[in-house]
This record gives sequence, structure tokens and C-alpha cells, in this order.
Amino acid sequence: MGGRVSYEKVTLPSDCVVIVTGASTGIGYETAKNLAMMGAKVIMACRNEEKTSKAIGEMRQDLEKLRQGNTTGLQLPGELQLHYMNLDLASLKSTKKFIEEFKATGWPLHLLVCNAGLALNTMELTENNHEMMFQVNYLGHYLMIEHFLPIIQRSGEDCRIILVSSLAHGNCTFVKDDIEGKNKTKDMSFKLYSNSKGYQVMHMYSLYSRLQRRSVQNIGVFSLHPGYVQTELARDISKVFQTINIVSRKLGISINREKGAFTTLYCSVNPDLKGTSGYYDNCKLTTPSATTRNKEYQEILESYTRECLKDDLPKDGEVAGYVDTYYTDRQPTC
Repeated sequence: MGGRVSYEKVTLPSDCVVIVTGASTGIGYETAKNLAMMGAKVIMACRNEEKTSKAIGEMRQDLEKLRQGNTTGLQLPGELQLHYMNLDLASLKSTKKFIEEFKATGWPLHLLVCNAGLALNTMELTENNHEMMFQVNYLGHYLMIEHFLPIIQRSGEDCRIILVSSLAHGNCTFVKDDIEGKNKTKDMSFKLYSNSKGYQVMHMYSLYSRLQRRSVQNIGVFSLHPGYVQTELARDISKVFQTINIVSRKLGISINREKGAFTTLYCSVNPDLKGTSGYYDNCKLTTPSATTRNKEYQEILESYTRECLKDDLPKDGEVAGYVDTYYTDRQPTC
């Protein structure tokens, strides 16, 4: 398997604002905690307030333990700047409410970590009639990014968007007439999950391309595989996945959530990555699957996504000067 590569911790200014989705557990927990320990103001965008409040308490306890035996060389903050905001990505209504609540704070946004993810063992539909993993893992994050792009662009010289994908993206297959997989007649849970992760990688490419066409140089866009991590992600997925979880843990193949956050943190704070883009695995730039690199597929997915969100995307006047409207002659029906 090879050794895990770590990342170099930095000190972040106290006015650096970060959003981490799915921050109450797993990789998201470690990501939010470490960014807060570096000094940033971290918004934990999660569904469950009680669970998130408990996580915040645990993070503050971790800070005290670290302070007592600090060997990191970091100047630790007096206290962690952690804020809970409600977000349920399975609901576009909840997602839009979160967007408006964040906008209302008037805060800048330097780093958006789209970490929340869901893996199911059956095909389920959301209240918006989208396949559940498609909406939670990909579509909801897309909507957030579109609304936050103007804020991100004017927030500083080095701002970043992180799309936490998975090695499973390599199993993504692109079906133009059934992008969400709603027409599948048998259990294709792993395929649907893989597709949603592949769409995140494709989103990285199409988003960064748009930004470059507009000569936006201060926003980096990254996607990544965090490693095979023992988290709550697989709690609802098939028995096959659960068996793999157990076996990998016994064989020592899987890594803990702290190490699982290394690549996310590497892409978030490494100063050498300013204004760049790419897919990372084990803190190293690598090449994702051919399917995700297919520009035709990227364009079709982009067009389909914007059709799905046509009533919820920012109006032209709200994004003028930041990102261009996406035009294509391919207009699949959502």
C-alpha cells in the first residue's frame, strides 16, 4: 500500500472563513477541527445540531489536550472558532436556506470543503425527485458553489474549493440518457455511489475551466480521494461493503479518520497549490479516470445539472463579473 504522506500545518489568520459540510463526524470532523486549530473560523454545515454540538465540545477538549503537550510548532488559538449551521443536502429547500443564512452573515469565504457524502444500498429519491446520492454528494454542493462563487472571488488572493470524491469514481460510467441512474431496474447502489463521486471530479474540471476562461486566478479547485477510511459513510450501504469494511480493518488496510483528512487538509492549506487545480490521492497529484476527464461528458453533465437547478441558480445579475453562464447545444431534460 505504501506509506501515507502527511501535510505541513500552517497558521491561518483568524479572519479566514471556512465551510466544511458533513463536519460532525469522520473526515469532516478532522478537517474542521484541524482548520480551526490552525486559527480559521469554521462553519460546520451539518444536519443534526445536537450531534454537531457534541462534536464541537470534543474538538475543544482535543485543543486542550494538544495545548498541554504541543509539539506541532503552531501558535494555537485561545479558543476554536466553530459555528454550527443547519444543512441537509437531501433537500434543496434546506440547501437554499443555508446559502441565504451564510450570505446574511456578511462574512467572506476563503475555503469551501464539500465533504458531506452518502452511500446507500438501494436507489432512493429525494423530496426533489432526484436520486439520493446524486443530490447529496453532487447536486447540493454544486448549488452551494454557484451561489458562493462571487463571495469566494472577492474574499482574498488564495481561495479554494475542495470536492471530496473517492477512488470509487473509477467505477463511474456515464449514461447520457440516465445520468442519475433512476431508470436502473436492479440494485446498482455501488454504481450510483461511484457515479456521484465521478461527477464531483468532472465538476472540478468544468468549474476550473470556467474560472480560467474568466481569468479568475485566485480560486483553486480540487478533488481528491481521502484513502480507505473507516467512517460512518458505509453505515447504510450494502452488506458487501460492510464486509469489506470489516476485512480491511482487520488486515490494517484502512486508515483512521485523522489520516483520512490529510489529503483534504493538504489541498486546503498547502501554499504551493494557490490558484491551481487537480485530483489528489495520498497528498499527491494524480490522474483520475478517463470517464471523468472526458470533456464531452463534462459538458453534458454541466448542462443537465443547470437544467435541474434552473429555478435555484443565481440570476445573471447576481454573478455578473464572476462566472459566465454555461452555454451548450446539448440540453438533456432533468
